[in-house]
Amino acid sequence: MVVAALAAAAGLAFAQMGGNQMMVLKLIDQALRSRAPASYQVRPHTTGALAEASVKQIPRAMQVTLHNMRAPEGGVFSSASVLEVVLRDGDYPLNLTGARGLEINADIPEGAQLRMMLLPELGTSYGACSAQFTGVGNAIYTVPFVNLRDCWTEGEFDPSRVSAMHIINETEGQSITFRIRVIGLRI
Repeated sequence: MVVAALAAAAGLAFAQMGGNQMMVLKLIDQALRSRAPASYQVRPHTTGALAEASVKQIPRAMQVTLHNMRAPEGGVFSSASVLEVVLRDGDYPLNLTGARGLEINADIPEGAQLRMMLLPELGTSYGACSAQFTGVGNAIYTVPFVNLRDCWTEGEFDPSRVSAMHIINETEGQSITFRIRVIGLRI
């Protein structure tokens, strides 16, 4: 994976440069931003039987549709459609220590309520940190690390262990379609 190779190279550069962490972050940011949308490893999946997620590649963007269905009558709404974007590969975590946040250049419908969760380890039960944002159309959406509210069970948010992000549709009964063009760091 391109990001993994550059993250490994960035780690080597970090060691050789006596800890110039800003250079490491810039290399990781450049690796993320240089990837075509089709090359992001994404997995649509659901956390309940009533939700669906779909992804398709379009020119210069990845189009995502997150469906949230209504709760059964008298029932509680608990399903959420989720898009998972893998930000690490194998043994190479993206050490984002020193970054101020994550940026997504995307076209998100005005008023859409989405939540971004940053996960420390794929396939573990450590939990995640999350931040909610509202769509305003074509824009750069930033998730500042300082504003993350819910943190994984091992303590406070640790930017050295970010491995993936989940984008979740939080609006019951609505289907939201948006396009992701670029993912990068706020340095």
